[in-house]
Amino acid sequence: MIRKRVALLLAAVLLVSGCWSRREMNDLGAIVSVGIDRTEDGKLDVTFAVVQPSSTMGGGTGGQGRGTAGRGRVALRRQGVTFADALQQAERAAARRLALDHAQIIILGERFAYHGIDSLLDYLFRSPESRLSTRVMMIEGATPYEVLASIPLLRSTQAESLRELESTRAGLMVTLKDLFVARSQPHIAPMISLIRTRPHVGTEDATVTREVELAGAAVFHKDQAAVLLHGQELLAAIWFRTDVRNTAVTVPCPNQEEGHFSVRVLRGSHRIVPVYDGRQLSFRVDLSGQVSIIDLQCPVALTSPAMLQALAVPIQQNLVRSVAQTLKRLQAAQVDPFGFGEQVRIHLPGLWRQVGAERWPETWSDVPVKVNANLTVTHQNMSIEPPAVPRNPAKD
Repeated sequence: MIRKRVALLLAAVLLVSGCWSRREMNDLGAIVSVGIDRTEDGKLDVTFAVVQPSSTMGGGTGGQGRGTAGRGRVALRRQGVTFADALQQAERAAARRLALDHAQIIILGERFAYHGIDSLLDYLFRSPESRLSTRVMMIEGATPYEVLASIPLLRSTQAESLRELESTRAGLMVTLKDLFVARSQPHIAPMISLIRTRPHVGTEDATVTREVELAGAAVFHKDQAAVLLHGQELLAAIWFRTDVRNTAVTVPCPNQEEGHFSVRVLRGSHRIVPVYDGRQLSFRVDLSGQVSIIDLQCPVALTSPAMLQALAVPIQQNLVRSVAQTLKRLQAAQVDPFGFGEQVRIHLPGLWRQVGAERWPETWSDVPVKVNANLTVTHQNMSIEPPAVPRNPAKD
């Protein structure tokens, strides 16, 4: 009798189709970008860029016009006391279950970043929908909503545009995983990419289409933004933190010649060496790499190894100066995003036990750092002479 009941029960289970925990595509709204800022009264101002359902279902954008929906996404902006509160309010307007599974970009506003980002990290760390590959960046001079609600250039969404922009290696590429790891170690300062935006005047509607560009890097002290790196300081950040290949560097011509020349980095590496004599801790930073000339406006011809070596001098001087100035700014702010303290922990464990992870920011601010650079200039292009070099009539 029992066997018959079990058999009937199994048969009934097999006849039941579907899954009790399934989530239908028609009930979901895919969030591709998240922007978060802070209001004057302390609330979170959150923007969710959600894919327009018609674009995901293959309906195209015909007949929808040039509005936000016509470009395949909708920007929902809500305020809440927590991130979860703002997300729930956005779901009430979306009539869909908003999911973070497809989030590609998280943009932090200036006010939120300077106040502290741990409230957002707490939600993302607990949420099973968070993707560790999501890229995190900070916007300077604008709000995240102004970026996510605008029409991007050459791409269908700002998330796709920013993702591909970082892939050019013109700036840092920091993921949510990198941010979690840095926040878990008190002696390593988190650092994320810094972006800015400006109106694009080359289209019919310059008030909507905006150019978003990489502007530098934002370095945090614990969970608060402390230092913004721009210009040549970004070169130092890239050389330490990411693959520096394909980065272009422009410097003045050697020997006080008029003009400039540009090189592209083919490979680059760095080495941080802690030195302790029993009383004083110091560091030696060795930078090495290979560069190729891509634009030569100096009146010289690349006909000898000595000339290539002469061109390496201003590049090395520029790199040493940029790195040294950047390190001084970071030491003044007591932040160490490049792992100098980690090298002490690995190579000088006895000293590290005295300094300690919690005391490292104060120790780091007074440590002498000497920077050296050794770059090799190669010529792999078609011409060895710039137009500025006069030809010798006797050779013609």
